[in-house]
Amino acid sequence: MMHAELPTLARGIFKGSSSERFKIVIEEITTTIPFRSFFSMSTKLKTTENETKHTKKDGITDPLLTTTESSPSKRLTRNAHNDAVLSDKEKFLKMTREEKRKLYKCGKKYKQLSDIPTWPNFYNDHKDRLRKSVLKKKLPVRYSINEDINQRVSIWKGDITTLEIDAIANAANGSLLGGGGVDGAIHSAAGKKLVAECATLNGCDTGDAKITAGYKLPAKYVIHTVGPIGEKKDLLSRAYLSVLSRLKENNLTSVAIPCISTGIYGYPSEKAVHVALQTVRDFLENDEYNQNIARVIFCLFMPKDVAIYEEQMQAYFPVPDIACTDDKRDLKVENLEDKKKKDKKEDGRDEKMDTEGEDEKDKSEEERMETEEKEEKTKDKELIKDTKDKTPSNKEGKMNTSENNKSGTNDKVDSVDRSGQFKEKSGQNKHKMTEISQDERKRVKDKKTDFYC
Repeated sequence: MMHAELPTLARGIFKGSSSERFKIVIEEITTTIPFRSFFSMSTKLKTTENETKHTKKDGITDPLLTTTESSPSKRLTRNAHNDAVLSDKEKFLKMTREEKRKLYKCGKKYKQLSDIPTWPNFYNDHKDRLRKSVLKKKLPVRYSINEDINQRVSIWKGDITTLEIDAIANAANGSLLGGGGVDGAIHSAAGKKLVAECATLNGCDTGDAKITAGYKLPAKYVIHTVGPIGEKKDLLSRAYLSVLSRLKENNLTSVAIPCISTGIYGYPSEKAVHVALQTVRDFLENDEYNQNIARVIFCLFMPKDVAIYEEQMQAYFPVPDIACTDDKRDLKVENLEDKKKKDKKEDGRDEKMDTEGEDEKDKSEEERMETEEKEEKTKDKELIKDTKDKTPSNKEGKMNTSENNKSGTNDKVDSVDRSGQFKEKSGQNKHKMTEISQDERKRVKDKKTDFYC
């Protein structure tokens, strides 16, 4: 029985009873239909399905799901896979921005380079706040002012996967196959094509960097670098320098760099910022390619990192402003202002002490004058008593007493005149003391004004 007779066999099976159907099927299978024919038919059907199966995602065929006549083993070799990855990479790199924007995961929320302010513009917008932070911590200026370099750097808080620039850096692990944090966010936004290309790079050493296409990211390229685990200054500096070197090798002009190794790798943010800013500053000053670089963006996400970079940027990229041009002079001015305030307070205290001392002197002098007056009064009273005791009994005595009374009255008048003169003298002395105290105050003030001048 041939394969063409199978439909007639099926008609015969459905006409008879159940027992007859079973007999017919068993007999025909064991006698006329060879097992090999079933196997050959199934293999032919599978090959035809695989030949016509394609992935229509992004309009690119997936080589892992296709077979051709030149590959009878139906397994894709590594060379063929690499060729397919390269073709996909070239296709994305040749896309125009308008074509690629349809594939962005962020949609229309992408940020162009013109949307990111330069460091001088950012400083001027937040001048008062930034200046206070520097003056409080008394941060030293580490580099001289270079306005050209300042226009080539920026700090920006936001999502690095939304930047439509030449390249973004990825704080990757050694496998380059994705991870957590920034690495996971970049791979998620770029799509599976990024993992496929990273698989062809055979990993990356610590401190080195490798470049891939951005695929569905707004950025054209992704520069993957591996930072050190723990605090290793040389390796961290090499990682930042490797990113800038890949930028130079591929003739790119803009790059955004996140904080490297400050997450799960445990590098302290307060120390990592010095390595990052110093490495970038030295590259922009000394490398020949620095004039071709339009912008290096320090892309930040955590509020702690934002605060640290805002302070240290003023030390490594000083802006021509009072707070940054001469930090030592600013500190001196601040110290002088503090001294003046302290001196004013001390002057107020001294004046209070002077007035209190003068008042005490005046009081003591008044008390002394009063005591002297009391003593003179007591002496006068004693003289009057003595005259009364010495009065005679006869007329002569009366005459004498009258004379004595006259003399006593004269003595009283003299005592009164003396007391009046004494009071006048005390008043004159008080007037003189007040004049002297005013002169002394003027002299003290003149001395203080001379000291401040």
